[in-house]
Order: sequence, then C-alpha cells, then structure tokens
Amino acid sequence: MAFGGYVYQGYQDRNDELDNQRMKTAKAFEEYKKANPYATTQELRDAVDQFAGSSPYLRTGAATEETIKDIALRNSQANYARERREYQSNVAAKKQNKQDMQDNLFGYYTETGDIKTAMNRLQSDLNALNPETGFQSDQLDDDKRYLQGLDLNAISKQFDQRYFNDNKDLITSQISAGTSFDEFSSNSANPHMVNSGTFKNLYSNLFEDEKETRRVSAFDKLNKLLADPNYLNQVGSGNVDSIRKAIGERFSMFLEDEEIEQRLTAQQDNLFDGKRSAAMTAGTDRAIPMVKANTDELVSYLSQFDEIDDKTAQIALQNFSMTHNSSNRAAISALVSELDAEGDGISSKKMNEILSRYSQNGFVTTNTYKQNLVNEYMQNQGLQKKTYITDFVGDAFGDGANSQGRVGKQISENQDQIKKVLGDTADVTNFKGNQYQTRLGSSNYNSHIRDLQGHIQDIATQRQTIIDIVSRSENPANFYGTINEDYGQQVTLARAQGQKHIASLDQQVEQLQQKLAQVQVEARSVALRDKGLATINDFDPGSANMFQLQDYFERKGYADIIRGGGQLTKQQVEDTMREAGVNKHPSAASLSTPGGNPGSSKRLAQRRGTSQNPVNANYPNMRRQGTTLDDQTNLIMNALMSNL
Repeated sequence: MAFGGYVYQGYQDRNDELDNQRMKTAKAFEEYKKANPYATTQELRDAVDQFAGSSPYLRTGAATEETIKDIALRNSQANYARERREYQSNVAAKKQNKQDMQDNLFGYYTETGDIKTAMNRLQSDLNALNPETGFQSDQLDDDKRYLQGLDLNAISKQFDQRYFNDNKDLITSQISAGTSFDEFSSNSANPHMVNSGTFKNLYSNLFEDEKETRRVSAFDKLNKLLADPNYLNQVGSGNVDSIRKAIGERFSMFLEDEEIEQRLTAQQDNLFDGKRSAAMTAGTDRAIPMVKANTDELVSYLSQFDEIDDKTAQIALQNFSMTHNSSNRAAISALVSELDAEGDGISSKKMNEILSRYSQNGFVTTNTYKQNLVNEYMQNQGLQKKTYITDFVGDAFGDGANSQGRVGKQISENQDQIKKVLGDTADVTNFKGNQYQTRLGSSNYNSHIRDLQGHIQDIATQRQTIIDIVSRSENPANFYGTINEDYGQQVTLARAQGQKHIASLDQQVEQLQQKLAQVQVEARSVALRDKGLATINDFDPGSANMFQLQDYFERKGYADIIRGGGQLTKQQVEDTMREAGVNKHPSAASLSTPGGNPGSSKRLAQRRGTSQNPVNANYPNMRRQGTTLDDQTNLIMNALMSNL
C-alpha cells in the first residue's frame, strides 16, 4: 500500500507540472502573437515548436494547426491593409507635394505672365533651402527633378485654362452682359494672361456657347409666350416689337426679327395641326353613332317593302338601305312615296333606276355621309382650314345685322322644313289612298312621328353645334391673329348671336313638340280604328279621323242619300262603321303588318275576306264600359249627319 501511494503521488506531481508548462506555453504564444501581428503560418508554427517542443499536450495548449491557419489568415489581411495605407499615404504625400509645387509655379506665372520667369523664381526658392535631414534632402532633390521634367509650353496652357476656370463666374457674367473679348481684355487686371491664345480661345468658345444658350432660352421664352392663345390674338402676326418687349431685351437681343416672325408662324401652325389632329379624331368618334342612327332610320322606313315580288329588286333596295344615308328627311319621304306608288310588282330595272336617281339627289354613300359629318364638325371647330377669328365668327354668324351666317341660314331652312312637317299627316306622308286603303293607317302616323322626332333631334344637334362654335370663339388658340383684329368684339358678337339663334331653335322645338303630341294622340286613335275599337271619342269635331270619315261618307254617296231625305241601309251603316273602325270585325288597314307598306295592294287584297279570326269578335269590355256597339254607331252617325 505504501509503495502504491508513492507511485500515485508521483503521477499527480507529474500532471501538475505538465499543466503548468502548458499554461506557460499558451501564455508565451499569446505574447508572441501580440508582438508579431503580421506573422506568417510558418512563423507561427516555428513559435509553437519553440515553446512546446514535440509534446502534443503542450502544443495543443499553444495552438492547433487549424488555429494557426486562421491566425495567419487574419495577419495576412491586416498586413495587406497596412501596406495599402502606407502606399496611399506615400502617394498622397507625393501628389500633394507636386500640387504645392504647381501652385507655387502658378502663382509666379500669374504675377509675371511668363512661364520661364515663373520657373526661374521657383527654382531660386528651392536652391535657397537648407535641408536638415536626409528625408528633406531627398525630397528637395525630387522636387528639383520634377520641375526639370515639366513641359513649360504644356504647363503654361494648363495654367491659362486654370486661370480661366478660376474666373469663370466673372467671365460668364461679362459675356451675359454682351461684353466682347477686347472689352474684357482691356479691363482685366492680368492682361498678359488674358491675351494668351488659350484664354482667348476659351473666352470665344464660352461666348458662343453662352450666346447659343441665350438663343435657346430666348426661343423657349418665345415659344411659351406664343403658346398662349390670348397673347397670340393680342400681339398679332408680325408685331415683333411687342414680342421683344415681352420676352425681355436680355434674351431678345440674341434673336433676329425674321427668326421671331418665323417662329410665330410656326407656333401657330403647330398649335393648329395639333388641334386639327385631335379634332379629326373627335369628329370621327362623333360621326360613327350619327351614321348608324341615320342608317337605322333609313332601314326602318324601307323595311315596309319586304314583299316585293322581284327578289333582285328587293336585294337592290336592301343593299341601298345599308350603304346609303339620307342628307335630308324629305328625300326619305319622297323615296318611300315613289316606291309605294310602284307597289310590290316593281321590277328590278325600275328599282335600280329609282335608286340611282336618289343616290345622287338626297342620298349619299355611308363613307361620304361620314366624311361630311366630320367636315361639318371641323368647320364648327374652326379647324377645317387656318383662319382668323373674324372670318370664323363671320362665317358662322355673319355681322349679326345684314348677314346671319351659315347658322342663321340653317335655322331659316329649318323653318321651311318645319312648316312641312307641321302639316296634316296625309300631306306629310303624301297619302293618296287606293282601293285597299281609303284612310290613313298607323304606318302613316308612325312615319309622321318619326319625321317630327327626327327634326327635334336634328335641332338638338344644331343647338349643341352653336354652343361649340361660341366656345371655340372664346378660345382662339388656332386662329391667326392680325394687328387690326378686335378679339373682344368678335367674342361678344359670337355670344350674342349664339344666344339669339339658340332661342330660335328652342321655339322651333316647341312647335315640333306640340305637333308631335297631337300626332301621337291621333296615332292612338288610328290604332284603335285599325283594331275596330274606335269610339265617338276618337271622332272629335275637326279631327283628322272625322275629316277622313266625312270624306268617305261623301265619296260613297251616303251623304247625298241623307240630304235627299232618305235613310241608309243596314249594310251602308255597317260599311261606315267598318271605315270608322267601330266594328266587331277588323278593318282592312288592321290587316297590314305593323309598320307595313300601305301600298302593298296584293298583300291587302289577299287578306281581305280571308281572315277567319277577327281581331275583335266581341267588342272588348263593352258591358263593363257601360255602352254598346249600337250606341257608338248611333253617336257617330249622328255626328256625321250633323255636319251635312
């Protein structure tokens, strides 16, 4: 046991000694790192070998191989940064020293105006120096070598450029004031430098650059000024003096009169072209729905001729309705009347002859109609051609006294057309009657209603056109101005005439609306007659229904029987009631399709007497209405006889 204890104690002492050595090794290595911040990998290994020997245990206390590599990498990076800083510091010092030498040389050159004299002065200054250290001696030698290596011709030009740059603000201000080089040179404190070739060229180049800059600025001010339509109108074409004053003499001095006049015209043209292009697009967009509406209206009018025997003729008519537009509503009525007179038996030759004639009179192709609408819009906008506001207002409204312009002419033409559509429906629709249709039917009244509504819509468009014209007059951006034009006077004239003409249009619309209301009421009565549902209420004294029934009564000779003291037979009374539309059987007119051609004689003839399904087999709601068919018959017959 004693021997064993001795051995254990020796073992413990040995371990303690190794631990102490290991700590000493680690401390020594740490101190080495601090003392050698830029040590390489091999140097670090050597240090570990020195401190730890071959003992693995001691070596791990200092550093592992991986640790050594990491430390060496950081040392390498730190050393690289240090060397870079030292290099940069040396380069900067040398550069600054050369700059100092150049500054000194530039100072002497500024004073003397001669580069050789300046160089001699600086070299004399260097020669007078007494270096106290080796570094100072080396630096002095380096400075002398630097001066000896300078190209005096090149450095003098650089100094001329430098002097120009240092005084550029002063030079620029002088140039802006229009100071020539000779004037600047004579007033310079350093004429020997100013008169150098380099400085003179630099001054001349800057003068031209500044002149061009001022010209650009002058043109920019001119363009901004001329972009104002109100100013364009006020200044007038060719009034150069007022334009020069507006942009300022400091800029206008760089512009010639011809340049100002050319730019004035060009600006007006550019504005006009831009507005015209936009207006063309707007005019086209506006025309498209108007063309469609016109086409749809024509198709609606001609759709009644859908049972023409000759299919070639029918195809020609269909094609015409899809490819043409009416320039006036009277042309549609005339065409419908002529086709109606021909009836369903019209030949293709006759159809083509009629359509060919109307295509040149009252109708145009769809493309032509569209272009006419665009041209009209452009004219109303004053953009059809380059013009003066006086001409634009004069064309639209005249002088307001002796001439009313094209707007006044249009309103006058409206009144002539309105007189026609305000007439009786029979006259408006050119109704003449035939053996199958002795009185006006729903199709006639619907046609008259369409005419009235169409005129109301046309006037609404004209009203907006006048508003656009007046608005255009108030914004004359694209009008050419003249010195003698009075813009305010033209705007006042346009406003006054616009208000007057709008008031006239409103009166025309009121007339049309009143007539439209009347025709719509008459149309409802006729619709009842067509269905055999008419009553005494549909035959007011003086109404179209009563006039037509009286005419029938006279033409049939029934009136003469009454005047002779005779009495009508039951059949004669039934005929009269059938004509009146007070009948339990449908009248001939009701057998036609809605909106159908009243002249389709064959269609009507085929259907007369063949209908097995009367429209009104029993007078609807008769008992509920509190009256009878006989009552209505007696009332109407009494009304007829009272007018004899």
